[in-house]
Amino acid sequence: CGRYFNLVTIMRKLPYSQWEHIFLDTSILFCYLQASRENNVDAECTVVKKVIDALNFNTSTNKRKRNFYVSAISIAEMFDKSTDVKKTETIVSKMNISTMTYVSFDTDIAEHMTSNYHAVLGTTKLNKLAIEMGFPQHDLKMVREWITKDLMILASADYMMCDTILTVDDNTFIPLCEKVDFFGCSCKKPKFNSNDKYIFE
Repeated sequence: CGRYFNLVTIMRKLPYSQWEHIFLDTSILFCYLQASRENNVDAECTVVKKVIDALNFNTSTNKRKRNFYVSAISIAEMFDKSTDVKKTETIVSKMNISTMTYVSFDTDIAEHMTSNYHAVLGTTKLNKLAIEMGFPQHDLKMVREWITKDLMILASADYMMCDTILTVDDNTFIPLCEKVDFFGCSCKKPKFNSNDKYIFE
């Protein structure tokens, strides 16, 4: 499924109890896997796992099972940071998520991205965006590549018509979501009603 139209000025935001189609940013995958380690002491990662598990184990307010999505771009990024590709594949496959769809960045999503995100694409616009985010001039080439990958992930979530994309990257990913009018949610404790037993109060 997909959609082709210009960006609208009103961002669609559903309460998290209504989410049914949830895209996961690369940062969420790393946090979830870190929180799954027996020796984990990272509180932020613990919150991420708690949120994902709660979403996975509980249906939406419409009593529908939730579906999760991950971009092939994120999997490639995980491979880049792993010395053992097979091990990474195994870990990702063991994430405690019942319905996970891996989304390839194909020509349809690429067309959707170029058609709808033209306001932030191109070297000049990406440089301006990077500077707005506080990156130094000498890092612009690297940052452009980084932002472009994030936009590819965002375009995938947008094209799949997901309710939200979860991230812990408040510095670059959330501002990018705002730039393209797609609902990105920072998966951090202040954003959720939670207690020790259950994420939804």
